[in-house]
Parts: sequence; C-alpha cells; structure tokens
Amino acid sequence: MQHPLHAHHPHPPQVHQGAHAIAHVNHNARHGRNNCNGNDNSQHHPQAAQHSTLPKHIPIPHIPRDGDVLFEFIMFMFSAVCCALQFLIIYRSVFWLPYSFNNFALNVQLIDFHLLIFIGVILMRRLLYTMIARVGQAYISSVLWPAARKIIQFIMLGWVGSVILFCLYNIMHTHPIVKLFYLCYPLSLYFILFGLTVGPFFDLTIFPVSDSDQQCKSFLSFDGSPLHNCSTSPEAIREEVDVLKSDINNRMKQVLFNSVFSAYYAGFIPCCFATTLMYYETYWATFHILWLWLGSFVLYLTHCFPVRYCDVMHRCALHLGRWHRLIMPHSNVHWTGNKLWPYESVVKHYDKLYQALNTTNAAEPGNQVHNRFYDLFQNPTRIYLVVLTMHMLMIIIQLIQLATASEWYQAVSMASVLFFNYYTLYKLLRDLLISHRVYKAERIVKDRENS
Repeated sequence: MQHPLHAHHPHPPQVHQGAHAIAHVNHNARHGRNNCNGNDNSQHHPQAAQHSTLPKHIPIPHIPRDGDVLFEFIMFMFSAVCCALQFLIIYRSVFWLPYSFNNFALNVQLIDFHLLIFIGVILMRRLLYTMIARVGQAYISSVLWPAARKIIQFIMLGWVGSVILFCLYNIMHTHPIVKLFYLCYPLSLYFILFGLTVGPFFDLTIFPVSDSDQQCKSFLSFDGSPLHNCSTSPEAIREEVDVLKSDINNRMKQVLFNSVFSAYYAGFIPCCFATTLMYYETYWATFHILWLWLGSFVLYLTHCFPVRYCDVMHRCALHLGRWHRLIMPHSNVHWTGNKLWPYESVVKHYDKLYQALNTTNAAEPGNQVHNRFYDLFQNPTRIYLVVLTMHMLMIIIQLIQLATASEWYQAVSMASVLFFNYYTLYKLLRDLLISHRVYKAERIVKDRENS
C-alpha cells in the first residue's frame, strides 16, 4: 500500500492574473472547495473523521516565477554591478579636471586584474552551471541525468578551482599572505554548512542529505520541491512536518550563505585589497556592503520561498494544528499519537494539560517544533508582510541617502542599487496581495463551517 505522502496530488488549476485570479479565489471560497486530492480519506480512519473536520484549502492561482537561468542572471548582474560600484567608490578619479592624468572614472591601473578574475569566477559560477545544466537536461534522458549532473558539477568544480588557484598564486606575489585567508574564509564556511558536497555550491535546489534524512527524498518531487497530501493519519502528518522542516532549514542555509557570499566577495573584498594610497569614504562603502547583503538576501528569499511553496507549508500546518497549555482544568484523557483531535479537546500529556486550538490537531502537545511550524505558516501572509516592511524601510533609507548625496559616485551607486530593489519590491507586493486574498477566502470558508 502506498504511503499517503507518496501520493501525487493534482496541481491546482492554472488561472490568469488580475481579475481572473481574484474571481477564481472568490468562487472557490463561496463553494468551499479544497485541494485534498479530491478524495475523502475518512473511510480509512473513521474514528478521526468522526470527531474532526479536515481543513479546506483554496488553490493558489498561477503566479509567474523567474526561471533558474533568469534568476541566476539577475543575481549575477546585481552582484557584478554592486562590485563595480564598490570599485568606483574606492578607485574613483577626478577625470574631469583639466590637468588630470586619467581619462576614465576609475584609476584602473591600481586595481589588481587577478582579483577581478577571482571575484568574477566566484560570482558567475552558478549562472554558468545553470545554463549548462539546462542544455544537458534537454538532450540527456531523465535516467542518465543524475549521473550526468554530477559529472558536470565536478567538471565545473575543477574549472573554478583551477582559476582560483591561478589567481591566488599571482595575488600572493603582490599582497600580504594574510589577505589570501580573506579570500578563502567563505569557502571554509561552505564546508561547515554543507559538508563535502559539490551540489549546493552550484545549485540552489540541491541539498546535502544525511543518513537520517534519506526519507526526505521519497517525499519530494523530481525537481526537489516538497509535496503535500491531505492525510487523516496523524503519524503521516507529523512525518510530513519533519520532512518540510528539514527542507526549510536547507533552503534557509542556502539563502543566508549565498547572500553573505555575494556581499563578501562583491563588497568586502574590494575594500580589503584597496591600496594604502587610496582614500575612500568608509561610511559609504560600509553602507554599500549592507545594501548589497540585504538586497541579495531578499532576492534569494523570494526565489527559494515562493507563494506556492509557502502554501504547501500552510496546508500542512492546518493539518498539524496546535495545543495550548492549560493550568486550572482537569482531564483524565491522555493524548495518543494515532488520533486526530478536534477543536477544544482537553488532553493530558506528561502530567500537563493542553487544549486543541485548531479544527484538526495531529501535533504533539508541548512539542516546540510543531508549535513554531504552526505559528509560522498558519498564515504565510504575515511572513510576506514582515519581509515587505523591512524591504520598504530599506528603500526609504536608500531614497534619503540618494536625496542627500553630495558626490556623483554616491548618486550613481544608490540609484543602481534601487533599480534592483524596485524589482524585488514588485514581487513582494504581488505575492502579498495574492496570498492575502487567498487566505482571507480560506478563513471565510472555515468560519462558515464552524458556524
């Protein structure tokens, strides 16, 4: 018999954006449709179905999402432009003066050419790999693709490693040896986070799987995205939560590592290797590193955690439920893990009393992992609202800096960073609006059923 989490559910219907998407959401809300495989599984667990009602899910309308190649191109352009702007802040010239010996905006002769190659290879590694991988997928069968992907990764690793060693050898002759450790520090951090694996260095969707996480592979689709199945088995729901939690942690590691990685090499390294003859504004260069890191962080966050991904977490959280600790009441009913508990059930677990807060509850009372998962994804709109608020606050500060900029290079650098941040702002606003309308309709359906 196939495990409930292995079953593939039909994809939500694809609808157009704008008025058609909102009309689709409202239509589902009025008719109380869900997306639980279209089947009623209560016959397999009659006791659970008798006392608790399965949550209704509103399908998420189709939301255009950047492909992997396009996203990597955007990230490379953002990092490369910010790196060029940091060199502009450090090595700017006074080329407009009549007696200036420089015809360019930069003192190009002071920039280490091998350092530029080193930074460029580091920043474009995933873009080149993604383009090669897409071509390989088009011509290589799905049976041979896993082995071919590993071969491509090792070839890319050999090429990147050779270029890095060549650059380090030449940089060693012109800079103190301690600066070589600055270049290699993030690479050592990679092995701490991901271990001796090559995949995460080139692909955002590849995560290292330990022996204890081998079960995760069977619960993910072929492209690595998680799947959700509306199950009435409490054990299956808790097992699904463990798999999704592991996937969330892996994605957050990728987001944090790659955002810091980009800010370090594109913003911090040019400052470390600046010659002592150059004077530049440390204040402005520091803020430029900060904006580069925050901009990269939000870009990676919106790509690794799209609306449809968060909706899978939301559906699982509704099935998981939550328990609230009680002090005064008394109950002789002990919690059992093979039953779905209905709303306001009072149980005893490890000599403590708990009350169910959701319509269906499969979580273990007092389990902090289950509590955090439910609180975080009960309404994913709050996540987008927090990220959007932080991003808008960053843009407001950048606009103030742009308005008060007194030098031409300051205006150029801030305007260029804002150009990329506006694109991220549009995506966050779109995702917030759609998720708010969908989950508002879902709450309407839930309130009607409870009444």
